[in-house]
Amino acid sequence: MTLKYKVGSGPFNSKNLSLELKAGDQRVLATPWRRATCAADTLCEAEDMAYSGLATASDHSGYTGTGFLAGFENTGDVLTVDTSVETTGRYRFAVRYANGVAGDSQRKRRTLTLSIDGTDRTLSLPTTSDWDSWAQAASSVQLDAGRHTISLKRAIGDSGNVNIDSLALLQPNSAGSEHRW
Repeated sequence: MTLKYKVGSGPFNSKNLSLELKAGDQRVLATPWRRATCAADTLCEAEDMAYSGLATASDHSGYTGTGFLAGFENTGDVLTVDTSVETTGRYRFAVRYANGVAGDSQRKRRTLTLSIDGTDRTLSLPTTSDWDSWAQAASSVQLDAGRHTISLKRAIGDSGNVNIDSLALLQPNSAGSEHRW
């Protein structure tokens, strides 16, 4: 187990403290303080959100922010974000991802489970030309006004093995709903 803290950087937070260990061949990064909020019509960086079982990486080009979340290799790997909306209606949850030839040596359409307040659906992620090419997948979601928890996870039956760069919850008919990353 490795505990890292940037000396002189102030109170513990996600930018200056990390706890890492290996569970078998899997690298596990503990970040219990991460519980990020992503406002509607805002591009949110995946590496800044709460996650478990995934690793931040920057070894492929074209990502936004400081990197991306790599993996979804194991059942239970999850990215979670809290959001709130003022108006009940249909929204578009969009994710920017890469899906090249994975560690399983396969190039194929991958799936993750999109969970909204505990209600699951499958999110399909077509292949990209390589790991430096990013695409966008989206799902229409019905939300009531108020606070919601959204997660992308590799559930039993999902194929995973993708990288997630960023995400957004887009309001219907907003300028952001046609945004291309």
